[in-house]
Amino acid sequence: MTGLRFTANLHWLFTEVDFDDRFAAASAAGFRGVEFPDQWVGRASAIAALLRASNLKQVLINTPAGTAGSPGALGWASVPDAEDDFKRSFEAALTAATTLASDFVHIRAGALTPGQSQRAALDLATERIAWAAQQAEGTGVLPVLEMQNRGDMPGFAYRGIDDAVDIVHEVGSERVQLLLDLYHLEIVDGSVLARLDELLPLTAHIQIADPPNRTEPGTGTLDWASVFAMLERTGYPGWIGCEYRPSTTTAATLGWAEPYGLNGRRPSRQPEESRNA
Repeated sequence: MTGLRFTANLHWLFTEVDFDDRFAAASAAGFRGVEFPDQWVGRASAIAALLRASNLKQVLINTPAGTAGSPGALGWASVPDAEDDFKRSFEAALTAATTLASDFVHIRAGALTPGQSQRAALDLATERIAWAAQQAEGTGVLPVLEMQNRGDMPGFAYRGIDDAVDIVHEVGSERVQLLLDLYHLEIVDGSVLARLDELLPLTAHIQIADPPNRTEPGTGTLDWASVFAMLERTGYPGWIGCEYRPSTTTAATLGWAEPYGLNGRRPSRQPEESRNA
């Protein structure tokens, strides 16, 4: 029996319906966990009610970012002269995560600002993430860090997964861990299978999409059978976030998950003689 557990990222999946209706749609499709970036802002209590009504677990939320075009549009952790913005962002997310019983808060790294060196950005992010980890202690909420590729996120503060790994080591893996997005890892490193064993001990949460178009598993270049087999072999205990762009309706793209039972629910299969009757 597979031990893999999948969450529906409601920013990406079930967009055929309004956001509030996506909770029930995810539950009906067999998901038992959900995640999304910052749709919780100003609505944590209402979303908690939607989670209860749909019998869903909130697994992950993001810290809110700045408005499009602002220095914090990709997050505040590495942005100079944005200490107050960063602290407000994290404190709001931590409060919401507690209300929603979310396991993780993704601390968005931010983008390099004009004239800012890579080293300065990483040093600043490390300092602020260490502060955030201290605030989260005792809450049951774990901060996580995600590397994203600069093709999708121009100027992103982390050049690759090793920048995020270095911060985890600096702050302490018991206080902050990786949100390992296999789509971004494959685009930047081209080495998901080669690096999973090394990265899993530092990983609290995984997200998936198939390069190059960020669509569902089986539509791109990654060998998902081998990826999932490795996760099962290593006993990965966490959730796997489905953060992909469906190539058609969401329900029609979930066939890849049938062999894994979609959160432990094996698909019902008729006996061979019944199918051939």
